[in-house]
Amino acid sequence: VPDKAALAQSLMAGLRVREAVLCLEAQVAAEPNNAQAWYHLGAMQQANEMDLQAIPALFQAVRLDPANSAAWLLLAASCVNETCIPDALDALAG
Repeated sequence: VPDKAALAQSLMAGLRVREAVLCLEAQVAAEPNNAQAWYHLGAMQQANEMDLQAIPALFQAVRLDPANSAAWLLLAASCVNETCIPDALDALAG
């Protein structure tokens, strides 16, 4: 599978947000156990104020790689943005 994260970043640079997200969605569909792919998808969604979509992707990222502190932090931020404070506290404690 080509490096879809790099392609997604390139698409984002051209302000092609939806295409970038679709690219990363294709990557997680092809590689459902790839924690980094889930992290990149969640991070891109969170950065584009798509927190409701970011939360499940980031949950999957931390489920696959509990040591990914960046994913935990983004998950907490998305949870706070969507006012699910107990989930945010759990993410920060994780």
